[in-house]
Amino acid sequence: MLHMRLSVILFCLAASFPATAQEYDLLPAQHSLQYYRLQGPVLRMLEKQWLPPQDSLYYDQTASFIPDQNYRLESSCEMTFDSSGNVLLIQSREPDERKRKELKEKIQFFYYQGKQLIAYSNKEEDKTDSVAFHYRKNGQIDHYRVFGNKQELLYKMTYVYKNGKLNTQR
Repeated sequence: MLHMRLSVILFCLAASFPATAQEYDLLPAQHSLQYYRLQGPVLRMLEKQWLPPQDSLYYDQTASFIPDQNYRLESSCEMTFDSSGNVLLIQSREPDERKRKELKEKIQFFYYQGKQLIAYSNKEEDKTDSVAFHYRKNGQIDHYRVFGNKQELLYKMTYVYKNGKLNTQR
């Protein structure tokens, strides 16, 4: 009986992996105006979150307000888009877990060839890492390479297709 239960569990596990493996052949997330649900010719968007002073009253029904020196900037995010609607830059400042009342800055750069994302770079403090994507003629991803802080190759992920579907990922 135990052998039969173990076989059923192993079969269920094996049957669930191909469904998740199919997601690997999807293209990297193409950040664009539609991804952020923005409409029109948006070239730049800025979002800031402020914390009110302690023991203060504020109303969420207020249409707008101007924070004064008593408010503390909690986080901010600035996005820059190209004329096609693809995001080129995301610059964000979020609370640093290690240092109180300080914000750490993170900058993400996106590079495109036509409508396809071909490279992505992430800079946080003094560390920069990046990913370069390479596609086949039919638009499927062929491989991508991940580079570390000193532009050294960390690893390369290659996709092998059979009959138009992902067969192997190495």
